[in-house]
Amino acid sequence: MMAASQGLTAAGHPNDVDRKRIERALQARQRYLYVRPSVVPAQGGYRIESPCCSRNVDREGGVIDVALIQFSQGYWRLYRKDHAQGT
Repeated sequence: MMAASQGLTAAGHPNDVDRKRIERALQARQRYLYVRPSVVPAQGGYRIESPCCSRNVDREGGVIDVALIQFSQGYWRLYRKDHAQGT
């Protein structure tokens, strides 16, 4: 209801304000001490990707998907990457 009253719609996502907010939240996390995750626009939201430090996930140490954040039906939905199953 609040989003509708502010004129925000699903078409307004992704946008730079939300992307910057997510980037700031990621910087504050202690889990990411040695790598810098990046926030990439994706259809209806954002994809979080990061250089891989675990050779169990990516032997080459490349960039991997961490999460997907999508705005759908007025709500934000967070999906995590299950590297073992590839989903």
